[in-house]
Amino acid sequence: MTRQMSDYPQLEVPMILPALTEAIRDAGGFSLQGIFREAVGAGELREFIGRLEVDDYNLSDASTAHVPACLLKKWLRELPAPLVGDNLYDAAIAVTSTADVADVFARLGPLEQRTLRMLVHFLAELSGAADTNRMTVANLAVVFAPCLLRTPSPDLLITNAQAERTFVAKLIEAAHALPTP
Repeated sequence: MTRQMSDYPQLEVPMILPALTEAIRDAGGFSLQGIFREAVGAGELREFIGRLEVDDYNLSDASTAHVPACLLKKWLRELPAPLVGDNLYDAAIAVTSTADVADVFARLGPLEQRTLRMLVHFLAELSGAADTNRMTVANLAVVFAPCLLRTPSPDLLITNAQAERTFVAKLIEAAHALPTP
């Protein structure tokens, strides 16, 4: 983010996020069934990872919208710390209402709030085309829960999976009510 701040001072989220979400949108990802469920070839994925690593965010020549979709999931999974930090994990999996989501969201750092807000706005917009792409809020929660939360113990993976999905679904549903940091 340090180099990005000097090159793009107006951008308050990691450049990769708007680049990938716009690439998904521009490549017709909103009309692809299961946009986040199909893998792409390892060679093509490596090529685009290499580009992103040198700040080349042009994804217009990707073979399909599945490429930026896979890159988005990979980026989120490989962040050094999840967007919803370990310190908020228990609060997140206890969420049962929009008010609970807002409370967890308010406890995130400013960068995490801005990044998560942009992501869930995108996911809410994408779910609006669920009749075509089959990516309902529930399906998006299945895909993104492991990207946004990290279970503190492998023993809890199965036990907490539904609660993690509930949190992410509530987050997507509350996207437009989340405060701007």
